[in-house]
Amino acid sequence: YAPGVINVVYFYTDGDVLPTDPTDPTNPTDPTDPTTEPTEPTEPTDDPNGILIGDVDMDGQITINDATTIQRHLAELTALTGDALVAADCDGDGRVAIKDVTLILKKNAEYTDEIGRVGRRVAR
Repeated sequence: YAPGVINVVYFYTDGDVLPTDPTDPTNPTDPTDPTTEPTEPTEPTDDPNGILIGDVDMDGQITINDATTIQRHLAELTALTGDALVAADCDGDGRVAIKDVTLILKKNAEYTDEIGRVGRRVAR
C-alpha cells in the first residue's frame, strides 16, 4: 500500500465479458484469456501428500503470491510446470486462466462458496 495508490481487485463470474476500455462497451474482451493449453483435469483426494490446489508457489500456503504467480505465467513472464501447473488449475477445467486467479483471491478474501477446488488436494 502506498498513499495515493488505489488497489483494485476484480471478481468475475462465469459468462461476464468486460470491455477493454470501461468507457467503451462496444469493445468487449474475453476475461478468461489468455489461457494455457489444456491439461488432464485431476480429481480431489484426501491424500495429505497430494498437491494443494491454489498453492502454486509450493510453499504450503495459499496466498496472493500464488495468484501473482499465475498472472506471471499467463503474461508469459514465467512458465508453470509439473505440480505447480496442476495447483494453478483451481476450477478443475484442465487449463490455467485468469478465473483461477480469481478463485485464489476469493479464498484469500475468506469467501466460502464458489472458490472451485482451492484448498483441496489432488493426487500427484
